[in-house]
Amino acid sequence: MRFAIPLLTLLLTPMLYATASEVISTQTFANDTGNAAAYQGNELLESVSDGGSSFLRATLPGQKALEGVRIPLGSVEGNRLLVVKVKLRGKGTVGPMIQATNGWTRLAPLPLTEEWQEVTIPKTLQAGANHPTVYFVTLPKDEVQQGAVFEIANLEVVLEEPAAVDSHEVPAARYEAEDFAVMPAHVGTGQDAKGIVSQASSMTQPFPFPQTSEKVTIYARYFPTSERDRLQLSTLHGGAGQIVREVNPAGPGWQWIALRGLTAGEVGEEVRLVFWPATGATEPAILDAFVITTDDTMDDAALDALR
Repeated sequence: MRFAIPLLTLLLTPMLYATASEVISTQTFANDTGNAAAYQGNELLESVSDGGSSFLRATLPGQKALEGVRIPLGSVEGNRLLVVKVKLRGKGTVGPMIQATNGWTRLAPLPLTEEWQEVTIPKTLQAGANHPTVYFVTLPKDEVQQGAVFEIANLEVVLEEPAAVDSHEVPAARYEAEDFAVMPAHVGTGQDAKGIVSQASSMTQPFPFPQTSEKVTIYARYFPTSERDRLQLSTLHGGAGQIVREVNPAGPGWQWIALRGLTAGEVGEEVRLVFWPATGATEPAILDAFVITTDDTMDDAALDALR
């Protein structure tokens, strides 16, 4: 059965209400290095005052890849979007990123200059307690940088109030993966099914996520190349691509893989499915269909019956 309920209704019903944001912490690095710590343990961190302003300076020894700074942000209640705003300058190429319970936000590598650059890093937080950490490390991850110096100023942590949505159940409905293929060339047949077929990584187009306060499960019917495949759910909530769930197949053959405990506050209004066949795979993986529902108890028989 295709489009048992229109996908658009998942987004438009109920109405969303205005949200607010709150600055929950600010680090100026005046007089001390705050919560900052050396990522590899051998970086030199110091608080610097210059012309009435203060900042954190990290002088990197150039001995290892991924040298830099990590700054824990403390305990934060989730089900919402967290945003870190910061100014960066210095020498070398830095990778700004945040890790939380549900994974990472990694921004593109940023070449530093003598001028301050303003950077914004969003991170979705799943429901419950989170302990996010922001990182500024050298990139590419397999290269050692010589002479790198990172200067970090005015680190501000903003917590967005989650959208106020009504509580309502989402009845299970199945959607065919091929209807959400990014390109027609990604659609194929295999293992007696039609879907998105690829020997390399592939994804669906973004599709609406139910705007309910209830927790949602997305089930994906997937044929893996091996147990080392990865099935992910990603969002652009906050303006940067973020993986919010990742699951490995339970074994070979067709199976329904569950991505559980998802909320509108965590993932926003749209998500997409991404799959990564195992490195060196000689046969393609297949994403056949997905089911969206607030029922997290469905077994394979119940899911198959939605055809």
